[in-house]
Amino acid sequence: TAHEWTPKQFLQKKVGQNLLIFLVLILPHLFLFLIFHGAYWYFLVYILLGGMILQIFSIHYKYALFEPSIEMRNNSFLIAFLGMGILHPLLLPIIPVLIFLTIRYYFRAKTNLQAYL
Repeated sequence: TAHEWTPKQFLQKKVGQNLLIFLVLILPHLFLFLIFHGAYWYFLVYILLGGMILQIFSIHYKYALFEPSIEMRNNSFLIAFLGMGILHPLLLPIIPVLIFLTIRYYFRAKTNLQAYL
């Protein structure tokens, strides 16, 4: 049960599960991209790493703001903005910001989850 986990273990489990689902869903697209556009493999690496970082950020952000019985509707704007920043060439500096926010919200999520786990 969740009550036996530390916040760190809980977050690691959530991140692991979500990254596995993300990779399983994107794997066919990766193979097709490599088959038809193998010369542009570096785009694939960039998008894959950006997507994984965005997944991790989303989980940390969710649990940093988590409160039981409260539906969180306002967190999707920031996640969408950062996701667009990964895809848009003029917003490439968003990647270091995304990494910083991922780390920042990781520590906030650990602190917030201590009350619930």
